[in-house]
Amino acid sequence: MADDETRLEDELWKLCNKLRPKMEAAEYKHVILRIYSLYALTDIYHNKPKRDVKMPDGTLWENVYENVIKKSEEEANLEKSEDDEDLYVTGKYLDGIMKKIADQNDRIRGCFPPVFTRLRVDGGTLKSLMAGFNNSFANKDPGLIYQFLLKKFAEAEGRGGGEFFTPECILDLMVRILDFGEDDVIYEPCFGAGSMIVACHKHAMKKSNTDNQVIQFYGQEANATNYQIGKVHLFLEGIEADLRLGDTLNQDAFKDNPRATGAIANPPFNLKNWAEPRLLAIDEDGNPLDNRWSWGMPPEGNANFAWMQLINHQVAEGEKKSNGVVFSNGTLTNRDADSIRKKMVGEAVPGLIITLPTKLFTNTPIPSVIWFNRGKSELRKNQTLFIDCRRKGRMKKGSRVQSELLDEEIDEIVDVWEIWTGKKEGKYTDIPGFCKSATISEIEMKEFLMTPGRYAGPPPLPEDDEPFEEKMERLLGQISRHFTTSDELEKQIRESIGGMGFEFE
Repeated sequence: MADDETRLEDELWKLCNKLRPKMEAAEYKHVILRIYSLYALTDIYHNKPKRDVKMPDGTLWENVYENVIKKSEEEANLEKSEDDEDLYVTGKYLDGIMKKIADQNDRIRGCFPPVFTRLRVDGGTLKSLMAGFNNSFANKDPGLIYQFLLKKFAEAEGRGGGEFFTPECILDLMVRILDFGEDDVIYEPCFGAGSMIVACHKHAMKKSNTDNQVIQFYGQEANATNYQIGKVHLFLEGIEADLRLGDTLNQDAFKDNPRATGAIANPPFNLKNWAEPRLLAIDEDGNPLDNRWSWGMPPEGNANFAWMQLINHQVAEGEKKSNGVVFSNGTLTNRDADSIRKKMVGEAVPGLIITLPTKLFTNTPIPSVIWFNRGKSELRKNQTLFIDCRRKGRMKKGSRVQSELLDEEIDEIVDVWEIWTGKKEGKYTDIPGFCKSATISEIEMKEFLMTPGRYAGPPPLPEDDEPFEEKMERLLGQISRHFTTSDELEKQIRESIGGMGFEFE
């Protein structure tokens, strides 16, 4: 599996190299994803008829590829200017094909705006890219390849990529902790490219031992481009969802219709200037007029606790009240949110808080944390589990800038959670430096500051079985050798300086 993924990665970047000298990753992403979408939709049409993908006459990959070859040859004989997009006949033809397909499939209607002509991709390049897809992606699961492409483009874009993609290790951890299943209704307030929805969907299908969708999804996305990419992603996976385009905080499409049993989200960290004035309005007693702010008015200069409360509003009426949200570590200690955290703890809302290693995300080096707010068993009704994972993880293979949690580390975290909640057999015990189960009174003693390290403490020092006398002899020997080396270096330096006609005083 790993070798197959490495081969795919190599082949993908060979394709991308045809575009990289001509445009930025944020642009060639759209070209590659659009061409792959045509390939994947044709594959689903041929091999998964139950999906009911509609492909109008002349829009199947094999037909389009033949026409692209012809049109690219015609285009090569034209004298064209970059300013005249009508002369990019191959790209114009492909844009038209994608629009036809979108117009016939309601769930992706409007998701294929012109891209090839807008980016002035010439016919020869398009022909070469399509040939590459023919050779590279036959007999591969369309949804998996689309997810793989999203991951690689997020890594290539760096900071911009994190706006639409959450790292797989974080997805795996969150989905396993939340453990959504049959008949759940899941809300995603900023669904980006849809990766969180897809992960929940696949987990629930595996859990229910079925190939059918067992979870209902609904959500919103403010970025129009990500909205289109996300809708196509879900369509390729065969996932139905009620998705809306718009600013979730200021134009909340579902504010008056909360219906979720759970939620999952990775909203933008520390969003400033987020609120229209009406969202911050108060009544004569000083209480927020917006009914989403049930724990108090969110800070005007930081949207983190607006997102937290918006999500809580959607699941408050649900039976399970479970949600997982990724935030910056500032949510654990920011003084302007003290009263909100105090109310959350008083209502026994936080079930689990996990601080993460640094460098997990492509778009920010800011230390991050996952809040899991959920209904708890009577056993843990007035307790919160704190897990400190700052020392976990390793750098990703081939990367100097991005780290990842290992599978065995995710297993360890999930095991602790499931034993703590009674879902798995075993006796929970605190582990210094890693996990601590804290009562409301213990959290109150720490002034409602929620950093897991404050509760779990430092890890124990490694055991030292070396006798004191032997250790002293060893250390003194090392020091003596360092003194000798230091004397030799001093002598060399004095000789070098003397050779230049200078002397130390």
